[in-house]
Amino acid sequence: MQLIYRFFGVLSLLIGLLAAGCSAQADSTSTNTDAAGGPKLFAVDCTLNPNPATILQENAFSITVKDAQQQKITHATVTFTLSMPEMDHGDITVDAKETEDGLYSAQIVPTMVGKWIVSIHIVANGQTDQLQFPLDAKP
Repeated sequence: MQLIYRFFGVLSLLIGLLAAGCSAQADSTSTNTDAAGGPKLFAVDCTLNPNPATILQENAFSITVKDAQQQKITHATVTFTLSMPEMDHGDITVDAKETEDGLYSAQIVPTMVGKWIVSIHIVANGQTDQLQFPLDAKP
């Protein structure tokens, strides 16, 4: 019985560490994997300001897109789709603008407090990629 408690204790710790590693507590994060851990075509650095996001206000969300050789990808088509997995009230999609070489930005507006996902959709050089960025929204 103690073995079962120890197993679930270790499992809970691992889940907590994974959740902390996936959260957007810092102002930026880098990723070249999707939410399931699979390899992606582009490396992306994400920035959210303010972080955590503020509900019912514009929050600056930016990404820098690079290829496997760490060269910035320009002239891409980038969209951000904001969704709240815990609630089923639809998605909010915005087109990102390239504000400088490889840097794509848009204002996102979470509509309620809680955990959100920004699905990042990138089309560049004849390739399509999608990544996810989790964020928290506060009042």
